[in-house]
Amino acid sequence: MKTPEEKLEAKIDRWHKKFLAVSIGQVFSGTRHPRKNLEFGLATNYQKLVRLRAMDDNGYCQCVSCGRSYHWTAMNGGHYVGRSNYRTIIDFGDGLIPNCWPQCVRCNDHFSGNHVPYREFLVAAFGTEKVEELEAAKLPENHIWDKRKLAELKVSFLDEIKELT
Repeated sequence: MKTPEEKLEAKIDRWHKKFLAVSIGQVFSGTRHPRKNLEFGLATNYQKLVRLRAMDDNGYCQCVSCGRSYHWTAMNGGHYVGRSNYRTIIDFGDGLIPNCWPQCVRCNDHFSGNHVPYREFLVAAFGTEKVEELEAAKLPENHIWDKRKLAELKVSFLDEIKELT
């Protein structure tokens, strides 16, 4: 019989192997750069988790840009700094403020993120200095993702999603 720690380690190992398989396949097929492995479900799960964390007892969250409330399933995980900057797609626990917050479809899609009120929300919540750190955060061009860390993040996101739903 496996202990909970051994079960968690086995889960992380399975996701680690999937990340490696996708990375190797992408390198040899030439379809994507290996650092795009982050898109392998990790960002999607993080955005879902952000909306679940922000919901109230009835399942509604408030848009950070316009303040309207919608059910968490009708909201997006809106990013203040665009997703092309891989360091800010998810919260790596590296001291940066979170870059992903619940946003309604209107603000995120139709108003391209509605950044002016989004920035005002972040400044009010964290201060100007922290927001400027987030805006300046970038990964070096030759950054290599630690696939083991990505696997650990994926498992922790999935576990928290399971708890919240």
